[in-house]
Amino acid sequence: DEKRKDACPKESMHPLMTKLYGLMGEMNETIKSHEGIILETMQNDIDVELNILVESCERMLDSIRKIPGKFLHNKVRLHDTDVIKTVIKAFPEALLQENDKGELPIQSTAGVFCTRFIPLLALEAKRQNIDLDRGGLLLPHPIFPNCNILQQLIMCGDDDEEKSSWFQHIWREFKCAGLLFERDYIEYDLLRFTCFETRLEQLDCLIDLYPTTLSKPAFKGNFPIHPDNYDHQSSIEVFARLLKAGMKYYPETFGFLFRRNGEGGERAITRAIAVYGKEETLQTIQNIIPPNEDYAILHYVFRFTPHLSEDFIYRYPDAMYLKDRHGRQLLHVALKRGLKLSAPLFMMIHSNKASIEEGDPVTNLYPFMLAATGEEVDLTTIYKLLTLRPEVISKYFDDGDADVDGTQ
Repeated sequence: DEKRKDACPKESMHPLMTKLYGLMGEMNETIKSHEGIILETMQNDIDVELNILVESCERMLDSIRKIPGKFLHNKVRLHDTDVIKTVIKAFPEALLQENDKGELPIQSTAGVFCTRFIPLLALEAKRQNIDLDRGGLLLPHPIFPNCNILQQLIMCGDDDEEKSSWFQHIWREFKCAGLLFERDYIEYDLLRFTCFETRLEQLDCLIDLYPTTLSKPAFKGNFPIHPDNYDHQSSIEVFARLLKAGMKYYPETFGFLFRRNGEGGERAITRAIAVYGKEETLQTIQNIIPPNEDYAILHYVFRFTPHLSEDFIYRYPDAMYLKDRHGRQLLHVALKRGLKLSAPLFMMIHSNKASIEEGDPVTNLYPFMLAATGEEVDLTTIYKLLTLRPEVISKYFDDGDADVDGTQ
């Protein structure tokens, strides 16, 4: 008895536990005082009562152990973050306690749309080394079983100044804590959930965290900038934000504006025009890719969307004089593409006649020769090029690029 008192000093006990401790001591003394004088049947009755007491204590102990978990399931939204952190630090295993629906605290919290507490539970699970993948962010959402909690969290992030700032802070914290990876963008199609006019700040933030996601297909093999990757029933603003981000990180490809979705699929610019109209789409592009910059955008237009060449020449006239990163003149690209004598080509030739006698650094062919390499050779185009600069023929031979028979 003295050892038991030392091990369980009354002053360290809860008042009710102190009372229970005293009652148990009295029971023990009473039973000991009757040893040897009570009948066997009386002893059996005492044992039954003691077993009931033991079972009751075990149930009570199990219930007490579940109290922190019940708190995280039912009381989280009633307290501030410091209180919740204190509870989790004292009882980290409570994050793994299921409720009667088989849900963990982060799931029940998501189920009542307590958005601001979801990141707290996930981050604390990570800090406390709880065996819970990504702090529970990848668990199924209790109301929307086809998406996980991370996806639902993004869908709750409609922009207002305060909310937007908070979400941007959360995404950065998730990345730093190892709860958000680039592969999630593809596997869980995260960017698509931010491609709404009301979530543009989140879209910018997620792209800034992992810019390379712009270069990778996600939903149905679509690239992020492609209108079929998001709800293109909204305004053109989503397309504009993605193009702006693309130009920030991938200016050499014009933000994947000309990227095709899969083999034989539509190019992003073509689809945007179909969805938003030519005039609005081209004006949006011009606002983001200004004509006064050294962007050789016409090279891309003639390579990938030659049917838009006149529209782009009108908007980017100075780009006709630029060379691309391979040192090619626009005339080289146009002729290699098989463009025949037309208004755009005529305009290009007469605005930059010097390019007629400049060899293509990629193919080592002069423009009149490029015009003769297509599947359908247009003799009119070749003739026009030669009559404007006939000396290019002698220049070609003078360069030593032909043998004595005049063939390569």
